[in-house]
Amino acid sequence: MLLAGSVVVLHTALHGTLEAVPSILVTLGAIAGAGTLYGALTSGGNAAATLLPVLSLPGFAPLLIAGERSFNSALHGGALLQWWVISVVALAVYLALGILLYGVLEES
Repeated sequence: MLLAGSVVVLHTALHGTLEAVPSILVTLGAIAGAGTLYGALTSGGNAAATLLPVLSLPGFAPLLIAGERSFNSALHGGALLQWWVISVVALAVYLALGILLYGVLEES
């Protein structure tokens, strides 16, 4: 029998699911910011199709690891704060770089 609010996602408690949602949103935002920034950086060259994966992999790897660890920590308990800090700092850095470099990248 399913108790009200006890099981929502992947057989976890509602509290863990509610903690996992910000982890998902922050990680997706950071990945989108990094992808947009790297895409804009490589759009001007002839080898843009081959250069983008080479540039973006080192930028995405820490975000994917932090996103997976924060999601797992939210669902099953653990050190959630350190993984959120990595994701939020990466989100802020990629958004700040995108905003600061917007004019320079648009001109080229």
